[in-house]
Amino acid sequence: VSDRVVTPPEYQTFYTERFVMMPGSYHYNGHDHLYPQVHTGGMKLPPLREVAGGKFSMHQAARPTELLSERAGAGGGVLACNFNQFYKFVPEYWGVWMALLRDHPSTLLWFLSWNVAGRDSLLRHGESNRVPRDRFEFTTFFHEDSHVLAKGVCDLFLDANPYSSHGTAADALYTGVPLLTAPAETMASRVATSLTHSSNQGSTLTARNIDDYKALASTLLSSPKRLRALRRSTLDAGPMDQTRAFNSRVWSEGFTTALSMLWDAFSASQLASSEHMHVVSSGAPPPPSYTGAS
Repeated sequence: VSDRVVTPPEYQTFYTERFVMMPGSYHYNGHDHLYPQVHTGGMKLPPLREVAGGKFSMHQAARPTELLSERAGAGGGVLACNFNQFYKFVPEYWGVWMALLRDHPSTLLWFLSWNVAGRDSLLRHGESNRVPRDRFEFTTFFHEDSHVLAKGVCDLFLDANPYSSHGTAADALYTGVPLLTAPAETMASRVATSLTHSSNQGSTLTARNIDDYKALASTLLSSPKRLRALRRSTLDAGPMDQTRAFNSRVWSEGFTTALSMLWDAFSASQLASSEHMHVVSSGAPPPPSYTGAS
C-alpha cells in the first residue's frame, strides 16, 4: 500500500514490490476516531504554561518526570520540536539544527526523552556544537488522551531525514503545527511529505534539499508572526479531520476499493508475479507527483 508522493512512479524501478496506490496518503492515522475532542467545537490548545507545568505528563517510576522549563513555558520565542526516537537523528541534519539554534537565540528545541543515555548524548553533542544545554527541552511522555494537544503547543516541527516522521508527523499536523520536511528518494524519507500533501498544509514547507530546508527553517524562526499566520491559514483551510490524511472513512473506502480491484485483477489472471501493478483507488485524482530530491 503506497501513494504517488511517498513512492513516485518514476521511482518504481527501485522496488520489487507491486504498489497499491491510495488517492491520499498511504499512512493510516485514525486521529478522527482516537482524538475527536481535538476538533470538536473548534480546536483549543492547552495553555503552554500548563503543558510546561506537567499537567498532561505521565509520571515515571524509573526516573523523575521531565517537564518543559520556565523559559519554554513563558513563551515569547519559538519552540521548535521533533518527537522522533533518537535513532532517526543523523549528523547532517543535527548540524543544521545546531546552526539554527546558534543563529536564532530565542529558539528552543524540544524532544521527547526516550531514554537517559540518548538524552545525555544529545546534550553533549549540542555542547560540542557550541549550543548550551538550556536551549534544549526534554519531556517525558504525555497521557494518551491529551498527548496530541499537548504536543500542539509546539511552533514548528523540524522533520528528520533520511528517516522522516510517521506517527509523530501526524500528531503535529492534526493540530496545525507547521511541519518542515525534505524528502529524498527513499520511501522512509518521504512519509511526512505524503502526510503534509494530504492535509491542509500541502507542499508549503516541502524543501528540495538540505540547504533549502535550512533556509526555510531560518526564515520561519526569524518571524514568529509568520509561523502563527501559517498555522492559522492551515486550520482555516477546513477541518483537519476531514482531509485525506485524517478522514478514516475516506481512507477505508479507498483501501477496500483497492482490495476489490486487486481481487478482480487476480481473478482475471492479470496479476503476474513479476510485474508492478498500480491500483489507484476511487475518489478524486491523486496529488501530483513530487520528487523533492536534488
